[in-house]
Amino acid sequence: MRTDGAVLLVTGDAGRELRALVERWAGAGLLTESLWVQAEDVTTGAGPPRVPARLVGAGAGRDGDLFALLGLQRLDLVRLVAVQLVTRTSRPPAAFLERADLVADVLQAAMPLPPAGTRVHRVSLVVAESGATGLGREHLLPGWDVAAVVAAEDRPDLDRNSVFVREPGNFLGHAAAAVAAVGGLWAGVGEGALDGVRTDSTSTEGDLVVLRASVRAVLGPDPVEEVVRDAIALASGEAGPAPALPWARPARDPGAVADRAARFLLDGRDWRQPPRATRPGPGRRVRRVRAALWEALRFNLMMFRVGFGVLARGVRRLVENVATAVLVGRGSDTLVRTRARTADSLFDVVREAAARRAGPASAPEGTDSRPSVPDGGAAGPAGPPGPGSVEAGGGVPAPRPQTWQDLRRVCFGLVDGGGLPPGLPVPELAGLRLLLPAGAVAPSVAGPGRRGEVTARPETAAPPEPTVPPEPTVTGRLTEALDARIAALEAADAAPPPAEPDAMAQAERRVKRRWLVALILLVVAAAATAAYLAGRPSAAGATRAVTLTLSVPLVLAVSAQHGYYRALRRHAWTAATEDEASRAHAQLADDIRRERARLGLLREALVDWCEIVGHLLHRPWAPVAAGPPEPPADVLATLPAAVALGVPAGTDETERERAVHAALAALCHPGWCAENFDELVAAVGDAGRRSAGAYLAADLDVRGGPFAPRRRLVEACRAGRGGVLATRRALAEVRQAVEQGRLRLADRHVERLGPLAAGTVDESAFFRAAHGPAVPFAPDQWSPRGLQAARHQPETALTWVRPAPEPGGTGAGAAGMPGRLMLRVDLSPRAQPGDLLLFAPARPRASATPAAASPATTEGEFIEW
Repeated sequence: MRTDGAVLLVTGDAGRELRALVERWAGAGLLTESLWVQAEDVTTGAGPPRVPARLVGAGAGRDGDLFALLGLQRLDLVRLVAVQLVTRTSRPPAAFLERADLVADVLQAAMPLPPAGTRVHRVSLVVAESGATGLGREHLLPGWDVAAVVAAEDRPDLDRNSVFVREPGNFLGHAAAAVAAVGGLWAGVGEGALDGVRTDSTSTEGDLVVLRASVRAVLGPDPVEEVVRDAIALASGEAGPAPALPWARPARDPGAVADRAARFLLDGRDWRQPPRATRPGPGRRVRRVRAALWEALRFNLMMFRVGFGVLARGVRRLVENVATAVLVGRGSDTLVRTRARTADSLFDVVREAAARRAGPASAPEGTDSRPSVPDGGAAGPAGPPGPGSVEAGGGVPAPRPQTWQDLRRVCFGLVDGGGLPPGLPVPELAGLRLLLPAGAVAPSVAGPGRRGEVTARPETAAPPEPTVPPEPTVTGRLTEALDARIAALEAADAAPPPAEPDAMAQAERRVKRRWLVALILLVVAAAATAAYLAGRPSAAGATRAVTLTLSVPLVLAVSAQHGYYRALRRHAWTAATEDEASRAHAQLADDIRRERARLGLLREALVDWCEIVGHLLHRPWAPVAAGPPEPPADVLATLPAAVALGVPAGTDETERERAVHAALAALCHPGWCAENFDELVAAVGDAGRRSAGAYLAADLDVRGGPFAPRRRLVEACRAGRGGVLATRRALAEVRQAVEQGRLRLADRHVERLGPLAAGTVDESAFFRAAHGPAVPFAPDQWSPRGLQAARHQPETALTWVRPAPEPGGTGAGAAGMPGRLMLRVDLSPRAQPGDLLLFAPARPRASATPAAASPATTEGEFIEW
């Protein structure tokens, strides 16, 4: 950003006093920064001259090199003003004129050339006391851009008499006001009075212009800022701005409206519980009698082989144990076996299947946990592997950006009357929009830099009164619903139901016992039958004995084996149902973890958006900064009569209330909260970047972290940036409405400060003098030739009014100048030195004796005191 600067060149003690006075005015907030060079401090020698300078501003002064201080910023224009203070007893020496030309040449040589050039506007400014004469033409500094003479008159108003310019008296204040007007130093006036004037003294030597400056300023708050401050205070009430808006009214039952809006949001896709897929359970087989009988018969026949295998394996293990004990010892590291691997049995298969079904830790990863049942045994369908992490179980979908768009539209629309999402009825009554207070939509959040309130000590504090819990807000209802859903998921994510005790081990022991009993019975029956047959019974008796001997153990074994078969069939069904229940529980646990992760993302983003909405609804505007205090009395005493400062002394309450309501209607138009959000998003940067689908980066943000777009929005709201931007825009809108005549401010009463105070007047009357017609310059400073040529009639009247605040400001006014400021500068036509009595030959000074007169004091010669 490029700007302008002013370099003031002065000389002598009068120049130091003038700089000190300007420094006091700048400290009071009346003037902006400027650079001051004392001509006597400029030194020459080898190389460029050294030009010490002092930076004068609102803070402490700063000394340094002129070119180093100018290099602190990029400049479009540098005003070099050679200030020449002329009284009836003194004038600047010739050395000052030489130093002024030297500084001008060096300054011009140091400036950059186009296209990034800096223009140096050289002004020779002569400030004279009333009645001063004897100034030479060389003081106009031929070759400079402008030669100007400040009119030796000081008027409280342009249509009031001049109080003259005297030294001692108002001379320094008169000079300071003229320097501020020419150098563009008045706070809020970004131009110099002579920036556009070029007298072209190079072609017409002695060409000059006479100027007269008049300043009017009302201290205290700017009327626009005052109206905006009152409008903000009215809109920040408990009921919001609705009672004062012509197009809206407050809702009678905010809780019902908020509940309907919350239910509308909760019916959205991201807030609903997603449907869960159901798995079909295991089905029972349907077998015909013959098939079932044949299968049972096959199983019993196979069980005989199994029984013999068990007996053989028992004998073999006994032999192996004896061999191990005899050959290597029971406590050694070697086991003696008759075979490389013992043959498996049906019991081993069933036991391994039961172990695999007992849990993932007891079976190798990736194995099937269904029981292996020979010959068509029932088995459950294959399922997914055991549950793992959320990442391993599948991706978690991010919340849709429309979720946060709808949340903002609902929250903002209920408060500012903006558009609502499709499907949500617009709350209206008799054609007026029903608005909710901010407290019914989102809870209040801590403001920027706000600390906790100081409470009374426990021993002295009164007991708290019972309070009614506040009605839940829209965002509070969403948060409660989300927390309840998360809590329900946590409760549902319990351990799997314990498996039923395995009955196959008991059935295995039972069938082995019955086999043993059948074997013993067979041996005993065989011995008895052998004894019976030894007695040579009849053939029928022998047949019965053999049949009885074989049939009883066989029936016992078959019944035992069939019992085991039935237990195995029940075990197959139980295993299938348990496996399906385990898979269903694993799938449910995986769905619950995935849903909890999704709701966690939703909850994390909801907390941030609730805070953003809370800031923008409860603190949509920042406080309007108050103006600086009145200048101290010693500063007011130095002001000339042409600089009038006033303070507000009241206003008509009816007009003021009307202006406040009009400003409130301009601020709180439908959708103002959404506009504040859009402005904040655009100012934050990355958060306002839109994707290909026109979604904000903050709406798509799921990564979190301090540098994420949504987090940057939260930090901007915590810093109060949204309120600052909204206040700046509100001030600009109200100021534009005032300038266009759409809003008329109440006319304040103004009381002028200082010794020239004349009671209380209306603000318009206070500024009317600066708006009036051009008043001729005082004739006592013009020669008869100048009066005859009408040089004393102003040709141009320039007026500056304090502009709107610069972008990035807080609305307090440029450079801290409070209230309204108006600068008027009257310029004469181009004149010649002979048109002013200031350039008339000096008269000899009176002396006590005629002999004391010096030849140098003869009439017609210039005198340098």
